[in-house]
Amino acid sequence: MRGIAVRLLGVTLPAVVVLSLPASAAARDPFASSGPSADAWKRIAPLIREHAAKHTGSFDFQPAFEIERSDGFKVRVAAFGGTIGVIVGRTGPAGGRAVTAYLARGTATSRRLKASFGAYGDLDMRFHPSAEAPRRGRSCHRRKRFGERPGTWTGSFRFVGEGGYISIDAQRAAGEIRRPRPACSHLPAGGHRRRRATASGDPFSSFSLRESFGAGWHHGLESAQVIGLERDEQTLYFALAQQALGRIGVLRLAVASGMGDTFTVNDALTHAEASPPPPFHGTGIYTAAPDGTRSWLGDLTVNFPGAPRFPLAGEQFEAEVERPI
Repeated sequence: MRGIAVRLLGVTLPAVVVLSLPASAAARDPFASSGPSADAWKRIAPLIREHAAKHTGSFDFQPAFEIERSDGFKVRVAAFGGTIGVIVGRTGPAGGRAVTAYLARGTATSRRLKASFGAYGDLDMRFHPSAEAPRRGRSCHRRKRFGERPGTWTGSFRFVGEGGYISIDAQRAAGEIRRPRPACSHLPAGGHRRRRATASGDPFSSFSLRESFGAGWHHGLESAQVIGLERDEQTLYFALAQQALGRIGVLRLAVASGMGDTFTVNDALTHAEASPPPPFHGTGIYTAAPDGTRSWLGDLTVNFPGAPRFPLAGEQFEAEVERPI
């Protein structure tokens, strides 16, 4: 399966996303212990850090704020070096999650966030630390690497998503400045250190993988991928799309968990079908012909914020199905 990640995705999507899932997650729902929809944005944060590191290298602090909305969307604005992201996330009724991150170059300091998102809006906010003492710790645990200085961001934040699916006009938001804890100062804050899910160093050994599939396409600055990892009686589904909207980079990520019958494959690995739960819709159909050609067709789509019914099957997709030996 690791081969699919490198060959079709160009990024280590399974390593980035799967390793963010706790190995001790509940058997029925692998996302159950990862928190409510408020944490959905964190699944795309490693991908944004990877994108930002290509332009700015590592960075030693992260200013951020969040806006919760009554329509179910949660918006997090965060800086990764000189890259500033507006990250819009939503959890569906079945527990699946979809996130869209809009990335722009801007100014990010411990006191100010400023960026232009072109036709989508602009950001100019200043940080006012609260009287509350920074949250710090003496140890360097991987989930507690950063201390936080809480405070309030004030100024102007205007943003309108594609087709007006979300509209924000905010002058004030609660947020924080995150810095590495003193005990973690020797680690890069840009997220370049790989995490290991098990003592053996194999990031997939804790998942007891069985069948898996990957399909994707890449053209210029745009790409789309869908992956299914079956283990035990469940299949974990991931979809990632990347594109450029003028000077704005866009990353879209969706995750869901379905029972084993949502992904079926024959013994010869010549035919497979995947019908993931929401935010996915429809079915992807894999076929391997005797001459070695493979196809990934069907009506499989996913509902990303700002890109509903995004196609995840078609003639442009390269596909592969695997079963561990």
